[in-house]
Amino acid sequence: MTSRKVKKYIKAQKKARRRALSEPQKAELGGTHLTDGAEPTPGGADADAPGSFHGAPRRSDRAGQAARAVAAVVGLSLITTAVASAGLELAGDDEERTVLLEPHAVAGPEVTQRLACPAVPGVPDSLSDQGVLDYADRDESVTTSTRAAVFAALNGEFPAANWFPLGDEGRGDAEPLITAGEREDDSEGPVVDRPLITGEFDAGQGLPLIQVEPLEGRSPSRAAVTAGGFSYSADSGLVTGMTAAMCQEPARSQWFLGPETGSGANSLLTLANPHDRDATAEVTTFDAEGDTGPLGTTTLLIPENSVRTVNLTGLVESDAEVAVHVQASGAPVAGQLQSARSSGGTGLGVELLAALPGPQQQHAALGVPAGADEDPQMWFYVPGEDAVTVELQVFGPDGQVETDTPGVFTLEPGRVSVAGLHGLSAGTYDVALTSDQPMLAAVRSAGDGEPVTTEVETEPEFDPITGEELEAETQVEETDPIPDFSWSTGEEPLEAGSGAILDSDYETELRFLAPQGDQQAQVTYRLFDSQGERTEDLVEEIDPGASAVVTYEELVDHAQSAGLEDIVAVVLASAEGEVYGGAFARDEAGGFTSTVLTPISPSAQYVPLRIEP
Repeated sequence: MTSRKVKKYIKAQKKARRRALSEPQKAELGGTHLTDGAEPTPGGADADAPGSFHGAPRRSDRAGQAARAVAAVVGLSLITTAVASAGLELAGDDEERTVLLEPHAVAGPEVTQRLACPAVPGVPDSLSDQGVLDYADRDESVTTSTRAAVFAALNGEFPAANWFPLGDEGRGDAEPLITAGEREDDSEGPVVDRPLITGEFDAGQGLPLIQVEPLEGRSPSRAAVTAGGFSYSADSGLVTGMTAAMCQEPARSQWFLGPETGSGANSLLTLANPHDRDATAEVTTFDAEGDTGPLGTTTLLIPENSVRTVNLTGLVESDAEVAVHVQASGAPVAGQLQSARSSGGTGLGVELLAALPGPQQQHAALGVPAGADEDPQMWFYVPGEDAVTVELQVFGPDGQVETDTPGVFTLEPGRVSVAGLHGLSAGTYDVALTSDQPMLAAVRSAGDGEPVTTEVETEPEFDPITGEELEAETQVEETDPIPDFSWSTGEEPLEAGSGAILDSDYETELRFLAPQGDQQAQVTYRLFDSQGERTEDLVEEIDPGASAVVTYEELVDHAQSAGLEDIVAVVLASAEGEVYGGAFARDEAGGFTSTVLTPISPSAQYVPLRIEP
């Protein structure tokens, strides 16, 4: 049995054991699912939460009465999450001008947190006009993992958390992730110091949904923190390759850049609505000519607690270079965009395109392999009516790398543009893009073309005397990597609490980039295993204007030194200087993918409140 088959067998046994252990808990839940409340429960802030008025400057009686009125309004929770900020003028009659205080914040209403994870990539068997999708049977080489990590609140308490399969016909039965009332020791430190519970889920044909109930009276800085991640790998079939993505909270507006189009393309936009009210999503596409108009736009109803899918090949022209915008009304939705290509019955790669953070001026795309027959490509979409000037920088561990692509170029507004990244030797790089106007950007790579080492079973042999079949032997040989491609997208600079879910079945390296040539950067991080154990603080220094790589072998050494069983998550304790981070992973067949380290969001939230005395 090859090492790949052994891993698949072990993973199947783990899933079977988890299902067996969860049956009693599922029976207690009675097969019902948790729903949105009719009204959000007002959240009480901690005594030391931002927004308290202790130590406020003395005001006139009139101003004091107004301040008490504001406090009463906050206490009645008449400030909702839809309010971005509140400004109140509380000036006395004898004041000549308004003095602005620093912004304050109060805890927002306690709400249920929902993270929608990607559906398993596949080939459509049928797709109705209403967006109801049936997948064809997936290849037997497909392996997937969907994992959640929940860090306790500051007092050591865990929220109730459940998995749900979400499909075209609604939610399936709940599978417990954490039972309400679980508690461990208090922790006054950052997220990396808090107790951790992890769990895996197999949604079958559905889309995995993580639902976390709020803890009463927890301000965001003290609330529980949840993250989820998904990975996929297949070395044969029509959807060949490797991809990984973080599970996403629903949003009103989402942008995607770079779905495959034309012959052999398989680009599916999946929209999940995990709420108890309907959502309407308007999907708009843009290409090299700009807005594609009515033929490139569709509007889709996503009923409550369900999933709908759009096949983008029906919206765009063949071989078009496309950007996609999703605007939701009613309930927000979580979008996942599968981008795959095949030819002659052979898969040529797959990627789950990440929802972009919106137009920005700074973009750092980490983990861009180069060296294959096809050079990497930089994709852009420029909203608005003004041309954009872009500065390109490519980095390696030794600093900035020269390319054959101009370091400064101009992009036309209102359209999608593509530029090749030429002249790079075989290797993996980090790309920094700076523009004078906000834009969308992502970098596509077809790999580095380097051979991979695989284990191959020899033909069976028979004992010449007894005639019995002998156990097959394995040989190690170098082969060409399977066809695959990846997309690297920008994200905000790292901060304490940034992190990612990792799949321990793949060889993953961490990458950090400090693009500023005059600023030293440093990150402190920890690795976590599936049992909630962790390493001590690990420190990586990044030279100004250079990249730093923590190799897979180094990560394994750190984990083994700490006695970890595996590596399922990385979370930052701190970040000094402007630094970006990502994870680059490969599988045994040569598939590869890049993911970014993103802030892991708490299950509570803040509502800003500004007081103008």
